[in-house]
Amino acid sequence: LLCVPLIGFGQETYEYYMNKGSEYRKQEEYEKSINSYNISINMLKKLTTTDVISDEKKMNRETVLIINYFQRGHVYSSYAISEGKSYFSSRLGVLWYDETKLELSISDFTMAIQLQEKFASAYRMRGNAKWVLDGGKGDIDFCDDYKKACDLGDDDGCKGYLKYDCVQETGCVSGDCENGLGTYTFYNGLKYVGEFKNNQFHGQGTMTSASGEKYVGEFKD
Repeated sequence: LLCVPLIGFGQETYEYYMNKGSEYRKQEEYEKSINSYNISINMLKKLTTTDVISDEKKMNRETVLIINYFQRGHVYSSYAISEGKSYFSSRLGVLWYDETKLELSISDFTMAIQLQEKFASAYRMRGNAKWVLDGGKGDIDFCDDYKKACDLGDDDGCKGYLKYDCVQETGCVSGDCENGLGTYTFYNGLKYVGEFKNNQFHGQGTMTSASGEKYVGEFKD
């Protein structure tokens, strides 16, 4: 995460609260960290100037807001996962996360992305939060975020895209799917193995669903 030494107008400026938010996060004092970022964001929104001066270069207010949203999103995510681990260890066997905190995390990463469309880390972190919130149910699409992060050069985004089975080879994956024997897969996990004629399923074959159900028999185009 970025730590930006910004010049303020006194001690308790957005810079002060932004840095306090980072300190509290490292200490795992998540409520204090979130409150600090809340104050920093509100102060930045009230600034009449569009420019914020750092030691090395000028950074506009929007850029600093992006950093604040990203960091607060990270805190919400860490907070939710920390509580989940605590709940898991005390309840033995049920892994639970605070959905509200995860949704707030996703919302903050989304705000950062809206302000900076090519923010690779925000896509990856939003993908992480969506994956945790989904809990393996398959109801929430997190793969697009990992892919976007990967396309923008984020190596961890690429790893997430591969790790969570986002890559599914589709189409004719082996054999002769024009006029012969071949294997054809779909994005939803459906797979056909059998005979083809004129690029169509035709003849004896087996259709297997993602859940493992099978139909074995004759197919006609």
